[in-house]
Amino acid sequence: MPDPQRAAILSRITTWTTGVGGTTDADAAELTDAQLQVIRYAAGAFASSYSY
Repeated sequence: MPDPQRAAILSRITTWTTGVGGTTDADAAELTDAQLQVIRYAAGAFASSYSY
């Protein structure tokens, strides 16, 4: 994802997490990266289970 788009997304996540619960220790980049790792792992597992 392009850096300007990533920055906008992280800003929105930070705004949302602080707006919902006041202050938060959650790091938007860490939350986003963790989810992407799960999706990439699942996609890799799916792709390796099929032979074309």
